[in-house]
Amino acid sequence: MTKTTQRFLELQRGERSGERNNLMARIAAVPWFERALRLTDPSARVADALSEHIRLLGIEPAPSRLEVLGRDEGLVLLHQSATPLARPFWEPHLVQRFELAAKALLNGRRVDGDPLFAVAGRSVLMESTVLPVAQDRVLARLVDPRGYGLSALLAQKLLDRLLWELGAMVAWETVADTLGPNPFTPLLAIHEEGLVLLDLDPHRVLLWA
Repeated sequence: MTKTTQRFLELQRGERSGERNNLMARIAAVPWFERALRLTDPSARVADALSEHIRLLGIEPAPSRLEVLGRDEGLVLLHQSATPLARPFWEPHLVQRFELAAKALLNGRRVDGDPLFAVAGRSVLMESTVLPVAQDRVLARLVDPRGYGLSALLAQKLLDRLLWELGAMVAWETVADTLGPNPFTPLLAIHEEGLVLLDLDPHRVLLWA
């Protein structure tokens, strides 16, 4: 079977293996939490990604302020916070979008035979080990005092959050033909630019450079 014919049949069945493979390749190529660029001013691509993410989450009005924290500013904020990495406004929006993707996966029987997902009752599960992210290497970067300098506990929390977002991103991409544009992929663009989106609320977007 030619690649063209195979792709045509996949599209007729609602399969999105090509798009998902491209997404996984992008994930694999990200130099997670490397501070080589030491950005202080986000690029236009970051502004576009933030705007798209906010639009796809349905947040109105959009936050009016963008703050970019330097390395030490971010560390102080996290270490002084009683609930570091908490995102009380943003989190429910993310979870609601993931639940939409999970429901579409189940209803469309897209998880049947899919090596990335498993079903437990009415829940969709994904092992983080199937994502092309070298977790030990990422943790080492996060705790390295020359880089982010996080405690082991905070580093693990940040990695867990990242893995959840990537899992939600892949889940949505699998059923994007029924749900529309992926609200999680703009987060990948921000990481590709060397930044971390720490929090988002009705008033501000907080990036860590």
